[in-house]
Amino acid sequence: MKLFAKYNRINVLSIVLIFLLGSFAFAYLLQYVIISQVDEDLKIEKNEIVTYVNGYNHLPNIIEVRDQYTKYQLADKHRITGNKIFTYQAYDSIEKQKELRRTIQFNVHANNVWYLVSVSKSLEGTDQLIKTIIVITITLILLILAATFIINRIVLRRLWKPFYETLQSMRRFSLRDAKVLFFSETDIDEFKLLNSILTD
Repeated sequence: MKLFAKYNRINVLSIVLIFLLGSFAFAYLLQYVIISQVDEDLKIEKNEIVTYVNGYNHLPNIIEVRDQYTKYQLADKHRITGNKIFTYQAYDSIEKQKELRRTIQFNVHANNVWYLVSVSKSLEGTDQLIKTIIVITITLILLILAATFIINRIVLRRLWKPFYETLQSMRRFSLRDAKVLFFSETDIDEFKLLNSILTD
């Protein structure tokens, strides 16, 4: 195997591995950040409902908001729990398909009755955003790999040109001829040293 090919193989494999690991880490981190932001929004909605109940002793009217779903139901007072935040799959009657939703559930006491309140936000928009970013990232990786491969071939060929010229000079050289051994000029120290040793 030629040195070019071996170097390119090692280089490309290393870049692919680094980019793949980086892409997975980036996608995971992005998803974590987005989910954290949705959780913060859900906690704000919860605080607004709790504040309203504390002030007026009854539940606020449910306002229809795009990609947000609020539901009240009677709760068993013996099963009062704190915050529960989770992701689940629900059927969207408008889009006619299943979608992921992030939900916060909590209990409130209004007008001497315990209620279980659920506030959900659709994750379809964030899921689509993550997919789009992943596609863009993979496209960039492929472009960078192609550019790296082409640049490496051009740059390495130029860098190793003096070495191959030295080999050609040595191949043509014969002790029977009274010609002085001649090597091309190079500014690479290792090739200068090689040429010097061969000349001696």
